[in-house]
Amino acid sequence: MTDKIKIALSMIVKNESPIIISTLDHLQHHFDIDFWVICDTGSTDHTVVLVQNYLIKNQLNGQVLEHVWQDFAHNRNLALDACRGTADYILFWDADDRIEGQLHLPHLDLDAYALKLKEENGVIHYRYLLVRNDLACIWRSKLHEFIAFSLDTKTAIIMSDYYVKVGHFGARSQNKNKYHDDVKNLSLFYAQEQDVFLKARYAYYCALSYLSISQYHLAKQWLERRLSYSQDYPHIVFNTDETYESYLRLGYIALQFQKFLNAESYWKEAIKLFPERFEAYYELSKLYLKQGLYALAYEYAQQAQSVVQQHFEHMTYYIKILP
Repeated sequence: MTDKIKIALSMIVKNESPIIISTLDHLQHHFDIDFWVICDTGSTDHTVVLVQNYLIKNQLNGQVLEHVWQDFAHNRNLALDACRGTADYILFWDADDRIEGQLHLPHLDLDAYALKLKEENGVIHYRYLLVRNDLACIWRSKLHEFIAFSLDTKTAIIMSDYYVKVGHFGARSQNKNKYHDDVKNLSLFYAQEQDVFLKARYAYYCALSYLSISQYHLAKQWLERRLSYSQDYPHIVFNTDETYESYLRLGYIALQFQKFLNAESYWKEAIKLFPERFEAYYELSKLYLKQGLYALAYEYAQQAQSVVQQHFEHMTYYIKILP
């Protein structure tokens, strides 16, 4: 009989008192968590007391820590460090994320596992949320952070009939000026950053924030800046999805201003970069259909269908780009 695999929770929170109890209940329902590490980053409500009382009431092992806020990577790393040595694996979670469907964890023996996430606009993607406790990893990026580890890390995607619904009802999402604030912060981070990989990432997410407030010309400038890094630094492995989606979004922006040839060019570049994704084929098919180029429309629709059939299990779905 093998020993039980133990899981520690790593979560940062701030002003989540309206939802924190339902979040903890939700986690208890879907995961067998052995140690709870919840790090408050400056709440002015009752979040800390609510979590402390919850752990006591439910007789759960863990700790509630209070850290001064610096940025997402820094504070997530503090929460990660607090989990070291407490369990076999660490589960990262956001207070407003929820599982829909039936998540079945496999026997855990690899270094890191990605879970399937679904955004509010229908986008499905994957994120590493479960890692071995002794894995050499670190959170990077001050905003839109990600967990980083070496290329030889043994990983897998947890595939079953579920997805993690990315919530937008937490404290940060309630900020009406969220995207305006993000533009200011990401522009500042971009200017201060020396790491080329992170500069490219900040440029990409700055563009997304501008898109979210319908500032298409500024979004276009930042997307072009993001693409310039892939072109100017061929020795650096940038995020291929970010590069692909930069072309995809530039095509949509071009379409907004009736620049059909530009849109066509961007989408063809996307296909050259990442032929295993279907979205650019699909958009070209729609474009040609509107132009009465039925043979081309049919050809690209067939290609889109073929990609979906071949790569459906592990593909990223891009459903909506402009708000």
